[in-house]
Amino acid sequence: MFGFTYDTWRETCKMYFKLGDGSKKAYLQWFPFSKLTKDDEVRISSEEFFNQYIKNAAFVLFPKVMYRSENFLQKSDGSFRDSSLLFPILYLVIQTIGKEISNHYKPERNVTIDAFYAGNYEHMRAKYKQDYDEFYKLVNVYISESKYFIKTDVTNFFPNINLDLNTHKPQVSEN
Repeated sequence: MFGFTYDTWRETCKMYFKLGDGSKKAYLQWFPFSKLTKDDEVRISSEEFFNQYIKNAAFVLFPKVMYRSENFLQKSDGSFRDSSLLFPILYLVIQTIGKEISNHYKPERNVTIDAFYAGNYEHMRAKYKQDYDEFYKLVNVYISESKYFIKTDVTNFFPNINLDLNTHKPQVSEN
């Protein structure tokens, strides 16, 4: 259904299930994983579960799986971040799709461009600290070599897109 394999599902489950309890409880997106038992983790990452619920998308038939809570979190600088909390199965499916894309994606960009993700599929790291540190090391190298550089962050890009198509209708004159 989604085009990813059981091996990719298993790898992705392992990446999140191996997070420490402290990390699971400290980060909103991982908090639901703190409520799973080891038996739950074994079952969810099993080939039987994959074949029964994930491969054919049967998991969407359970209303709780598609539930999403939305709220705001206050960041350390005092600003607010729009956030959503997903059911663990849905979160794992979305991350597995990302991992599968990563498995097949071959960048064809200029070698002077670097791109980072909040985590690392290549090394199966859910936490982004190590990759963020590498990002800042590169920034410091580029600062000394370049007159200008551009850093972009799309964190708040998508919530700012107005999806209400009715507000964008052209005004028609009746003259």
